[in-house]
Amino acid sequence: MRAPGAFVVSLDFELYWGMRDVVTLEAYRANLEGSPAAIRRMLDLFEQREIHATWACVGLLFAKDAEEARRFAPRVRPSYRARELSPFEALERGQVDRDPQVYFASALIDAIKQRPHQEIGTHTFSHYYCNEAGQTAEQFDADLAAAVAIAKQSGVQLRSLVFPRNQSNPDYLPILARHGITSYRGLTANWAFEHSDSTLGTIVRRGARLADNYAPLCPVAPTPADRLQGTPVNIPGSRFLRPYDPRLRHLDPLRLHRMQREMTHAAEAGHIYHLWWHPHNFGVQTSDNLRILDQLLAHANQLRQRFGFRSANMGELAA
Repeated sequence: MRAPGAFVVSLDFELYWGMRDVVTLEAYRANLEGSPAAIRRMLDLFEQREIHATWACVGLLFAKDAEEARRFAPRVRPSYRARELSPFEALERGQVDRDPQVYFASALIDAIKQRPHQEIGTHTFSHYYCNEAGQTAEQFDADLAAAVAIAKQSGVQLRSLVFPRNQSNPDYLPILARHGITSYRGLTANWAFEHSDSTLGTIVRRGARLADNYAPLCPVAPTPADRLQGTPVNIPGSRFLRPYDPRLRHLDPLRLHRMQREMTHAAEAGHIYHLWWHPHNFGVQTSDNLRILDQLLAHANQLRQRFGFRSANMGELAA
């Protein structure tokens, strides 16, 4: 008998650690400062809809302040060829002390832990980029060890990992297993989601991913629930929940229908449907984002009643 499918939700919880090399703090401040309220509203919605979710937290978020972050920071640090990718210089020079609310979130992590069916996972300690030139497996090992240590201090045993920027590195999977990680979110199986070393390739892939939210341009290989593989278990992402954009609001019915159709197909076929996003995506236009999310969660509940399409976080699914 075929195993029923599962609806999996994972969130890349990173605040400014995940955006500092992409956008200035002032340009993104509204999203970051709106994140705490958005997270609490998401938790309310998850509890109301009985949704299990994995919150993949950057290890630095566990720190109460910069001093504690420095104490847990690994001695062996990434030697990225592009030095600006490493956050440790900013941490050591005190740049984070001026805006602690966009760098540290121990109270929010505690709030997530108190809600039912919510798993605290890891997004590495420093938002570590596993495919960037210059870094090494030894450095990643040290970074993950720091993530495990700071989480343990908060009473959290890490079981699930999301690679920052989805830079899944197969050579590093044995390191995950050594640190007790039993599942990770692998790459969506489609060319548009693969890493590109060229600027043109990146632009083309981003354009294809954007268009695919509204029309089936990039079909994703299915993940049967009874065929999850690997040690740790690979639970590939299915769909990034793109944040609400008022300029594209007239296309939102198409986007919503696209995702609901994918979910229905997964439920009927006994597949995994893995939805993911960043909490800071909902830091602005929060009500509009939650309205779309609630429609998806309501649809997931309907599929649970019809097909046994259960809600599961990553750790539960791996177990």
